[in-house]
Amino acid sequence: YLTLGILPSLIWLFYFLKKDLHPEPKVKIFLVFLGGVLITGPVLGVEILANKLFFFKEENYLFYFVYILLGVALVEEVGKLLPAFFIAFKSKAFDEPLDAVVYLVSSAMGFAAVENIFLFLGQAPNLAQSLALSLARFLGATFLHALASALLGTYLAWYYFKKRDKKYWILGITFASLWHGVYNFSIILGKEVLVLGVFSTILTLTFLALLVSLKVSKVRNFK
Repeated sequence: YLTLGILPSLIWLFYFLKKDLHPEPKVKIFLVFLGGVLITGPVLGVEILANKLFFFKEENYLFYFVYILLGVALVEEVGKLLPAFFIAFKSKAFDEPLDAVVYLVSSAMGFAAVENIFLFLGQAPNLAQSLALSLARFLGATFLHALASALLGTYLAWYYFKKRDKKYWILGITFASLWHGVYNFSIILGKEVLVLGVFSTILTLTFLALLVSLKVSKVRNFK
């Protein structure tokens, strides 16, 4: 469970690290990843509280989406941001635009690893089921966490290395949370209408992947 839970996170982490032409200190990457692991507990606590506050969430889809957006997606995106901000953004190692993406993805993959392990422990699947679940998490939720944090990282790269305008913080957190919320809502739709849920999930991940790819290319070409 530990291996198959962590593996999807490590694969996506190494993928994004390879995009950095000037690799970050391994110790710093590990500390941010560990920070993502440790922030999972507090984030879960806030989500449990939000779940109690949004008592009306099941009344209709609109209210439920608001709950998913504010009580889950926003909470997780801010949570994943904190380790990168406090451990990396204030250090000398944070010296290139793409670093914002790398460190945020590092934190996100630590968070996703714990999320995956909890899921495995809760379901206690056999080996075949575990392999299938690990692949599903690799292509789904773990990929989503990497993309959403990478998207936020591109906006923060603009703030730190182009123009010190706080709107980039607002835009980054807003769009990262929005796409995270859309993905989560698509999963929920899949429980009601399987075809609709699968289609909207694939469409969301595909569009977000293309968007992140374009934005990362722009960040890499900053002058």
